[in-house]
Amino acid sequence: MSKIVPNPSRSDKPLASGAKVVRMEVGRDSAKARADLVFVIDTTGSMNDKIDGLIESCQSFVDRLATRRIDWVAAVVGFGDLTVEGDRIVATPFSSSAERVKSLLRGLPRYSGGGNEGESSLEALSAALAQPGYRADAMKVVVLITDEPALQRKLQPATMTGRLREAGAMTFVLSPNIKYFRSMATDTGGQWWNVDTGGDFAQILAVFDKIATKVAATVAAVHKLAGGSVKEYLSLPPSQREE
Repeated sequence: MSKIVPNPSRSDKPLASGAKVVRMEVGRDSAKARADLVFVIDTTGSMNDKIDGLIESCQSFVDRLATRRIDWVAAVVGFGDLTVEGDRIVATPFSSSAERVKSLLRGLPRYSGGGNEGESSLEALSAALAQPGYRADAMKVVVLITDEPALQRKLQPATMTGRLREAGAMTFVLSPNIKYFRSMATDTGGQWWNVDTGGDFAQILAVFDKIATKVAATVAAVHKLAGGSVKEYLSLPPSQREE
């Protein structure tokens, strides 16, 4: 069983006296596409020095989703190697605030990943699907970022891809050039981008910006062509899915 622990930055304590809770009303505009995004991020080893840049690049998602009039919320799942003592999977709550999402990213624990090849990305994806708070009328969008292969202990890539597809979770993958990662993206209606193991920082940031653009365009297309249903969108001929 995956070890999933709450994000230490999340607090269920009562607010201090005088504090205010601001709740955003969403979903009032039926013309807007709605997307629930989960960033699934490898926070081990060679990815550690890239997290700060990814945090700032989250603004790319916000800007591009805004230009497409997409009503979004986002959550973050950080992961390490569950075969290594101390490594965990940490899931944060959904938020509609860009600053809050950045804060959640900053608060993710950084893991060693051990000296072996591979991290627990499949278990992290499973945690992403189990995330509470998905909105019933919103698209599920998963963005996986890792520069290591997936450890395959209890979960297999094909099984996880099937779960993502069944859940209607469109998955965009930034990973090493491995067939199961490529298939995971294309089989769920998303897109795959290559990053070499230990890939350089500039390359990852450049691709992350492209992912933001593609996610926004695809969410808008699913809303327009299939009423927000990923399953219906995938049933369309590829020629009709062009954004």
